[in-house]
Amino acid sequence: MIEEREYMFYCFFESPMGTIKLVSVNDSIISVSFCDMDSIFTNNIKNHYVLKLGVSPVLNIAINQLNQWFRKERFDFDLPLKFYGTDFQKSVWSNLRFLRFGNTISYKEFSCFLGRPKSYRAVSQAISHNPILILNPCHRVVAINTELSGFSGGLSRKQQLLNHEGHLYTDCSKNSKCLAEWEHGESFI
Repeated sequence: MIEEREYMFYCFFESPMGTIKLVSVNDSIISVSFCDMDSIFTNNIKNHYVLKLGVSPVLNIAINQLNQWFRKERFDFDLPLKFYGTDFQKSVWSNLRFLRFGNTISYKEFSCFLGRPKSYRAVSQAISHNPILILNPCHRVVAINTELSGFSGGLSRKQQLLNHEGHLYTDCSKNSKCLAEWEHGESFI
């Protein structure tokens, strides 16, 4: 349940891939999205909080860690995340943090990791609604044939994020399939 009328801090971060909006409540990150995305998540919960433009202590740490990540000085994040969603969504989202920098996993493999081998469609649907991009690395989940699919930030951004981590994906326009030419790292956690 969402606590009533607490402060929701938000700020913007200029990344090499575009402007990112970060949102926190109390001492936890609740949303990371690209500004040109429609953030249904934030729109659904913002009425429960007093919005405050500014950098809370946890947002300041997140910005520092993102800067380090984009410079390849950091490969994982040490930040408190809070998820708002169904129990199933929260279970899927909380396990995305185990996906390591440079590795990919298929939706089906990730479903098996969760102990739900027959629920890969439901798992992929939950992943597509992950409200905390990059910090909670849903971009590391790909189709079984390494094709890119299902990223709320857009396939070209998913391509950029995976390329940043050592994968070489090319031509991720809306009308083409995006396949890995070279897969760096293991295809698992």
